[in-house]
Amino acid sequence: MMMCQKKITHTIEAGDTLYNLSKKYDTTVTDLILGNPGANPYNLRIGMQLRVCPGEKYLESVSRGTNNNGTVQRVPNVEQTMGQGILAEPMKPQNTVQEAQACRETDEMRQVLDHMRFSWLSQIYWIRMYLMSVMLQAKDMQDVEERMLETADELTDAYQDYLPIHIIKQLHDLFLNQTELIGEGVRLICDGKKCNYQAWQENADLLTELFVQQNPYYGNDTVHNMLFNYLDMTHEEIEEQKDGKYGKSIATFAGLEEQVMKMADFLAQGLFQE
Repeated sequence: MMMCQKKITHTIEAGDTLYNLSKKYDTTVTDLILGNPGANPYNLRIGMQLRVCPGEKYLESVSRGTNNNGTVQRVPNVEQTMGQGILAEPMKPQNTVQEAQACRETDEMRQVLDHMRFSWLSQIYWIRMYLMSVMLQAKDMQDVEERMLETADELTDAYQDYLPIHIIKQLHDLFLNQTELIGEGVRLICDGKKCNYQAWQENADLLTELFVQQNPYYGNDTVHNMLFNYLDMTHEEIEEQKDGKYGKSIATFAGLEEQVMKMADFLAQGLFQE
């Protein structure tokens, strides 16, 4: 979960959307998604609780005792309102060089973690959108495919400051090949044919080898299992959607969300364990 010293909890009410909540709490839709990996952003249910890391404007309005409409409101005691949309814990003062350095390191870790999570979520979301577009033979199919392929750039960018340029190039080629193979698989499966799943696995083996060579923190079995689970669930999701098993496809996709978040966290942590 993202580092946040002023975390609050919002209970979903009728009419709530991620966009409206991002404006209310001075944050972004992306941060709301990253902070709630188990929540389906397309199906917010009344009573569901979302963890929110609010922005400075919202926190300033709370400290002044005003709401978003500018009217005065009573600010309850912090300890009495944990989990009710008020500050869960106060910010601790930092008055030493060591604490300032630790804060900078934490900020860097959060940025890398957020980037890694967003990149993997972006890939699975665009793959699913491409799946829907292919099934419907929609006019935007080519445009969606091009955007899906761009997720290879996003995945690679997370490593720009941590790996040599020639390794970055190899990593990008493998991520792009992975995305192209999955896109090809979507088209073949939707056409009633079998995809070349062995090629997916072979590419994952090359990714595993590259990761392990560059970072001893990345155990071979752990990386291999994570990547293969990702591919297995992606393939299963596509097959279920094609067969009209929509409920199962949604459930598999929800599990895939959780899987890639765990994988993103593991890969991000590895960058700080070298």
